[in-house]
Order: sequence, then C-alpha cells, then structure tokens
Amino acid sequence: MADPVEYQQVSSSNGAHPGVLAVRSSAVGGGWLEDPSVSILLGQFSQRSFMPEASEHLGSEARFVRVTWVDNAGIIRGEAMHRNHFEADARNGFYVSQGAQGLSVMRDAIVPESGLGPAGGAWLIPDWDSLRTLPHAPGLSAVMGDFVTAEGEPWSCCPRACLRRAEEQLAQLGLTFEAAFENEFYLLHCNEDGEYTPFDESHYASAYGLVDAWPILDDMARSLEVQHVSIENMMAESGPGQFEIVVGHGSAMRAADTFLTVRETVHAVARSHGLIASFLPKVFPCSGGNGCHLHFSLNRDGHNVFPDPGSPDGLSREGQQALAGVLDHLPALAALTTPCPNSYRRLTPGTWSGAFQCWGHDNKEAAVRVPAARGAGGTTNIELKTFDATANPYIGLAGVIQSVVRGLTESIALPDAIDVDPATLPKGTVIPMPRDTGEALKALEADEALREMLGKELSRAYLAVKHAEWSEMEDQSHEQITRALLETF
Repeated sequence: MADPVEYQQVSSSNGAHPGVLAVRSSAVGGGWLEDPSVSILLGQFSQRSFMPEASEHLGSEARFVRVTWVDNAGIIRGEAMHRNHFEADARNGFYVSQGAQGLSVMRDAIVPESGLGPAGGAWLIPDWDSLRTLPHAPGLSAVMGDFVTAEGEPWSCCPRACLRRAEEQLAQLGLTFEAAFENEFYLLHCNEDGEYTPFDESHYASAYGLVDAWPILDDMARSLEVQHVSIENMMAESGPGQFEIVVGHGSAMRAADTFLTVRETVHAVARSHGLIASFLPKVFPCSGGNGCHLHFSLNRDGHNVFPDPGSPDGLSREGQQALAGVLDHLPALAALTTPCPNSYRRLTPGTWSGAFQCWGHDNKEAAVRVPAARGAGGTTNIELKTFDATANPYIGLAGVIQSVVRGLTESIALPDAIDVDPATLPKGTVIPMPRDTGEALKALEADEALREMLGKELSRAYLAVKHAEWSEMEDQSHEQITRALLETF
C-alpha cells in the first residue's frame, strides 16, 4: 500500500503563493513540505484542484493556446488566448457564459427551455493531460477544459464532470472503463455551385481506394500521432469516398478527448488537400453511413475482466452483466450516442449499423456485438454500434458507463443472443431501435437512471437543446438536413 499523504492549505513563506499546498507523508519523515508549484483552484480544497504553472506544460512553439469544450449540440468550441494571457490566468480559469451550453446545432441562440440564459458564467480550467500541439495550426496548442463555478465546484452542466461522476461510480466497484472508437467519415469535393461529390467511387476495403487516398490518410495519421493519438488501422469503407480510422484504447476521458481530436484533425487535413471531410451519420441516402463504433472493456487492477474462455459466450459473469445493462438502456442511450435527426437515417436494417435492440456473437446487424476472439483467451471487448460523431462524447460515454454500472449492481440477466439478421425474424421477436430523435428523447425522459446520471440541470439543458433541434428538423428532408450539418460534423 502507498504511503498515506495528507494535504493542508497554507500561506507560503514568502507570500508569493497565497494558498499553496503543504504535503505530509511518512515517506518524508512525517513532516510538512511546502510546495509553491501547486495551488488550490479558486479556493477549492481537493486533490484534483491544484495544478503546476502553465509555463511548465507549454512548449516553446505555443504562441496561442485554445481552451476547448463541447456543447450539448456536439459542436466543438474554443477560444484561443495569447500565451502570456493564458499563463497569467490558467489557475483561475477562463470565463464562458453559461448560455453557451444552451445553444442548438442550428444557430447560436440560447434555447429558452434549457434553464440557461445570458446571465451567469462558468470557468474553464485546463486539463493538462489533454494538452496537444496542433500541427495543422502552427503556433497554436489546444487543451480541453473542465467547467467550474466561481466557488471552484464542478459546474452541474459540465459534460466532462458528468463523465467523471460516472467513472467514480464504476470505481466504487473496483473497475475502470477502457474505450476506443472506429471513426468513419467521407472525403468530398465541393464544386463552385456548392454541390458535394465523393472523393472516389471505391468499395468496402478497396485496396485501390486506400492507395488513392493514401497521401491524405497518411497526413491525417501523422498529424494525429503528433497529438499522441495511437492509430491502429485505416481502410476504405463501403460508401464512395468513405474511410475509417481506428484508434487505440484508453480511459473513458482519454477516449472522449481522442474522439474530438480525430474529428478536428480529419477536417483540417482534408481542407489542406482541397477537400471537405464529414462525419455526419448519413451523407448520401443510398450509401453507407458514418458511425463511431465504440469498443469497451472493464479492468480490475489492470486486468481485463471480460474474458472467460470457459463461458459459452467467452464472457465472464461481469462481462455478461455489463452487456445486459447497456442492452437494457439502449433506447434511452440513443438520445445520448446518436442524438441527431440525421443519425436515424443511418440506423436502418441491412446496413450493419445496429437497427435492432439486440446483441449477437460477431453479428454486425446487432446494435451490440460481442466480437469473435481467436484462440482460447475469451472475449476482450464489447462493441456498441449506435454511436456517432454528432454525440457529445463525454455525455455519451457517461451514459454507457452508467448502464454498465446498473447492469453490474442489479445483476441484469442477459437475454439470448441473436446470431442471424434480426430483420429476417418474425415481427415482435426483436425490438427495433428508436425510429427518430423524438422516440429516443421520450425513452431518455422515461429512463430514471440515465437522467439521474446527468443530474437535474444538465438533463434539463440537454433535453431542451435536443427537443429544439428535433422540432426544427423533424419535417425537413434529408437534403435540407445534410446541407445544414454536413460541415458541422
């Protein structure tokens, strides 16, 4: 067991750092050591709330630093500060109007029902673990921010705080969540008339398509690697001009950060090649859709708890319960993981997108898939197909973790696997996923566990934003929605 450590807020001996942290540990003879490099954030006394000087993190190449957040519409937002200003104010955070989390995807106007307005603000505190240099924007670095109140408490509408709460619930069971995404996107030409056409006409896993796009994909991979994103594989996907980048797994927070890094980098590199990239779930009505399939596992003491070679499913009891929890909450989860009206144009039978609330062994038509494992080791991860790039990844992953926690704590029984195409089964055998955003929002409103996970204020804001988006886009055509959102995602 590690040596116990105590923390105490004190005044520094020279007065230069009011509120520094003193540390006492048996490893240093039980005495107090004053450390002026760490401070209490906004007076909040917690081990998470102190940070070293900003200058200790920033490389010499960083002239500006962007503090970044994601709103309830799934839009990546941020503000770039000059390095001098950033270093001076990083400890206290950077002010953002609370109304910024009440904006819909259609326009920068606060949704009145969100409970957020023009009065009141929150402060973005840099999470140094997410700091990265942007190779596509020389001189600019970026860091994700956590929203806090003036008192230094996590703001109730902070998506990252929501994910941290979910992780803490799982940690109480002695478990950690590991995740990775398969990121699908289209590369498009845009002509002078504003018409979008695919980069090529290649097929699924086309070797020609991969080679033709290689200079672009390789630039994307190199740029992501500079940002500490591990690339596992890249390939041409089933749609014309569609490709996939699969990244390495990590903690839930790391996976969510990477989800956004991939989106931003792919867009930027595509533009540098005179192309448009889009992660919109359904770009062309008769071609494959874009998903961000989630693969996840649970670890205890650094060991994956899913594999059980002696089980018929290859899954341990905990793995089966985790899977059952996700399956049980799947309709409500859809409002968090596939939240855009365009998302449901992708979730259709026969497209490997997960149009039915079922699971299967290596069944690509099931919404939740247990991938086949080669050898005798057992299953190492579970795949959730109903996740796409229009989601706020922190909120989406928080919902998945909450569903896992409920499956474990309530020992939810796993229904039988569906190992055939569910669309071929008699009607009523399997339940279809929500047909549209409206149905998914109703399922979320009826799901007490997921709404409790969100909290009262975030639940109100999120649902208000999504209802506003659904109300405006419900009767719009595929072409109208696609034109409005193609370059947003």
